[in-house]
Amino acid sequence: MERTQIDRTRLPQDVCEHLCTKTMYTSSEQRSLLEEYPGSGVSTAAFWCVFTQMPLGEDGDPVGPESCRPGRACCKPRLWVPEA
Repeated sequence: MERTQIDRTRLPQDVCEHLCTKTMYTSSEQRSLLEEYPGSGVSTAAFWCVFTQMPLGEDGDPVGPESCRPGRACCKPRLWVPEA
């Protein structure tokens, strides 16, 4: 069985690498991960934390591309470089 590659390229680069959404596991490129229903202002994506497997992060706060950013205690950006 071929292993599915997770596509995180449609999220901003500074979003936590532990943020997940179902669209990351599909090969469809028809929609952005952040796309909204036309005219509704509501996102179609549901996000969860890879550690909690819930829509709440390790710190108990909601997860999403707007909130899972540097400055949040549990955030590890995809381009994170450890301090020397």
